[in-house]
Amino acid sequence: MEISDPVESLLAALQIKALIKSLPYPEENKRSSPVDVRMAIGIGAKTHDAERISESNGEVFVRSGEKFEQLKGEMITLAINSPWAEWNDEMNLYLKLAGIQMDSWSISSGELMSEMLSNPDRTQAQIGEILHINQNSVSKRYKAANGEDILAMEKLFRKKLSKAISN
Repeated sequence: MEISDPVESLLAALQIKALIKSLPYPEENKRSSPVDVRMAIGIGAKTHDAERISESNGEVFVRSGEKFEQLKGEMITLAINSPWAEWNDEMNLYLKLAGIQMDSWSISSGELMSEMLSNPDRTQAQIGEILHINQNSVSKRYKAANGEDILAMEKLFRKKLSKAISN
């Protein structure tokens, strides 16, 4: 998928991750979903804009493709590749550490984080109404998902990427 503003790219990846982790696995009655997703975020220029994204070209696609190929070997599910090597190292460490938590999200944690990432202005009570749980349960799920840390990492990503782009 293509995100025109790279500052929004991690949020989109986190939303996808949460949505995938929220999917129940019908063959088994498990709390955790065995379904997961691997994603690589590439940041760079697009030199050819085709009607189909698979036919577009540029360093952004090369960067994401190169990083995606490395994910399985590195045993991680989310990473980034930008023109700034030091920035990549720092951000990928944060993503690796966050991935330890996100990869083990339960279905209910994925469901909650999907709602919270997609609707950041909603209160816990409002999210509870959507998920048919009380506010106290929203708070417990949020803590179990380490939601505050995940959102803080996403905010830091925005700040550091904006600074890198402007330099």
